[in-house]
Amino acid sequence: MAYMTEAKEDVLYPRAPIVEAVMELRFEDVAVSRLRNAADAIQAQYENRETDKLFEGNLNFEARSSSFKEISDRFRFSSWDQTDLLILTSQAAIWSRLAPYEGWAQFCGRIAEQLPKIYKNLGRPKLTRLGLRYINRIDVPLGADNVGYHENYLTFRIVADDILDPTDGFQWALTKKFPAQDLAVNVQSANVVSELPRHSAVSFDIDVFTLVDVPNQVDDILEKLGDMRRLKNEIFETGITDEARKLFNAADD
Repeated sequence: MAYMTEAKEDVLYPRAPIVEAVMELRFEDVAVSRLRNAADAIQAQYENRETDKLFEGNLNFEARSSSFKEISDRFRFSSWDQTDLLILTSQAAIWSRLAPYEGWAQFCGRIAEQLPKIYKNLGRPKLTRLGLRYINRIDVPLGADNVGYHENYLTFRIVADDILDPTDGFQWALTKKFPAQDLAVNVQSANVVSELPRHSAVSFDIDVFTLVDVPNQVDDILEKLGDMRRLKNEIFETGITDEARKLFNAADD
């Protein structure tokens, strides 16, 4: 059965569960000089810049010796409040937005502004993976029995018999391809630590990506990200219940 997605926009819940939004662009290895040029070209757009050296290690057990060789740099850029991040390596560019998430226009707008400079200075390497990942944490209030019933908030879940219900912990993951769109998704969930008193928490992690015919023009990359976003939105809205929406729409205390 073919699976078709509708164009769905981001729903900006007052208490959105998004912990982190990530866009990852992987490419064939580039020279350190090009990587440094890309980092210099983008530096003015971030308040903080950190540089790490990446090393390759070689262990010789027979000779009881080891050697290490510097192979590249790793640049980490961040905003003054550490919510907007960019990581550059010789094989990837990773944009990240930590909570509070301010919407697709803000997140994608930053990528659209910075990607042309970075891609040009890297020498337009061949792209091998394009991914868009949203990590959500749903804080579930504990009931009178001190149990948080996560099944009331996610439609995707493990169904266990009474002998295992309620569980003390769980984790599941699934992968699905969408050949008509040249996309695939990894979706996973697990119990995690809540930051709220008298709550348990579950993650809802959606990673949409493509490894097939990854576009190599900036406009095409941004268009593909739009396709990924629509699929991500549909999976998210299908995966949560109305009880979860009540949590996300509740006014702050």
